Amino acid sequence: MRSTDRIERRIVCGFVICIALLLGLNAAFPNFSPPANDLADDAPDSAFVVRGKVLLGTADFTGLARYCVADTLKENLDGPGDRSKSSWKSDPSVLPERPIGNADYLHSEMAKGHRSPASDNSQSQTAMDWSHSLLNAGPQNQPMNNGVWKEIEKRRQKMARAGAAVRSTTILIFELQPAGKTKDGCPLSSLTVTAQGKNQLWQPTHFATSVRFTVGDRTWYETYLVPNTADVADDDPKKYLVAIDVVEFDCNLNLWPCPPSLKGAARERWIEEQEARESAPP
Repeated sequence: MRSTDRIERRIVCGFVICIALLLGLNAAFPNFSPPANDLADDAPDSAFVVRGKVLLGTADFTGLARYCVADTLKENLDGPGDRSKSSWKSDPSVLPERPIGNADYLHSEMAKGHRSPASDNSQSQTAMDWSHSLLNAGPQNQPMNNGVWKEIEKRRQKMARAGAAVRSTTILIFELQPAGKTKDGCPLSSLTVTAQGKNQLWQPTHFATSVRFTVGDRTWYETYLVPNTADVADDDPKKYLVAIDVVEFDCNLNLWPCPPSLKGAARERWIEEQEARESAPP
């Protein structure tokens, strides 16, 4: 057989494999296409993947996506999407050396906590299915998940039903702990991680979400930082309101970056608006 024939066959085989992989992705996540809106403008970095109409950070050394950017839309809250017909699936973008799967949550007190809630993705069964990508999950204490965290989700949905534009960035936090001082008296800190499952999935110390509400020409932000523990389940979400900078410091991400599409006067106006971004709603 001529070498050119072998090369042609390899090219054809490679093309077939690529098509098969794409079909496999679409079978697992049919909405494997860029979002129709401007979510990417609010992504903390450029390392993200698209699932339906939501942006998720790519999996990192924790085995998890560090952030999720999503809208809570009134029209998506009531629809035919049936959560009972969806099942959690491993995501194609997980690290090959740490293919996080359902087995990593077995025998753990942690639930698969949605970053973009299933109830926000009821507009279709396809949307509900993609919301069960394990990339959209994080190990979350079950009482906290069913308690204070659910109340925060209800707050977003209530505002969306009332006509507000609601967008949130939800982040996993791995908080440093005090570890004494240096000889010169400078404080030291260390990171102690609890990992679970065969693939050593990191358990976040906190879940955080920064929510942007817009009603008419008024925009404000509410940012929550909640310990990933059972003892906060029945607490009032207002107890966990913090400044955006606090979460940015803890996660080392820039939340609500200036959209690259803004130039000149529009960019200056955006910067001025951000100076008051932590102000209370009217």
